[in-house]
Amino acid sequence: MRAWRQHWNHQLYKALEHQYQTGLEALNKNLPEIPIDLTFKLVHTLSIVHLSLSLSVSLSPSLALCLVTLCYLFSRLLTRYFPII
Repeated sequence: MRAWRQHWNHQLYKALEHQYQTGLEALNKNLPEIPIDLTFKLVHTLSIVHLSLSLSVSLSPSLALCLVTLCYLFSRLLTRYFPII
């Protein structure tokens, strides 16, 4: 009985792994790209005592807006393939 259960557990694992891979490929194919501009700015300050450097990084649009957009697109994709009955 144990060998039979182990066999079916393995078969179920393979089926779920295949569906997971297929789902990731469908996401990659169907979700549109979200263009993001990444800006690096180096600011240096020179004083008599020392030189100070700082780096700022900014995203346009913001990271929060990118995540909201991604969640919205993902939910639209899911409802297209898995409509609520």
